[in-house]
Amino acid sequence: MQRLITKWGPKKVRLATFIVSGGLTVWFMLTLYFAIKFYLDLQKITIITM
Repeated sequence: MQRLITKWGPKKVRLATFIVSGGLTVWFMLTLYFAIKFYLDLQKITIITM
């Protein structure tokens, strides 16, 4: 990790970290959204069949 910082410089490393964390946040949000959507659809189906 330290060698990467000296090779790229702190500004590039910070940018890369920001991009990675941003990407992870987006994936987390999407997963959460689809999980909730799927759960609600499942409940609707259960209510209809009952």
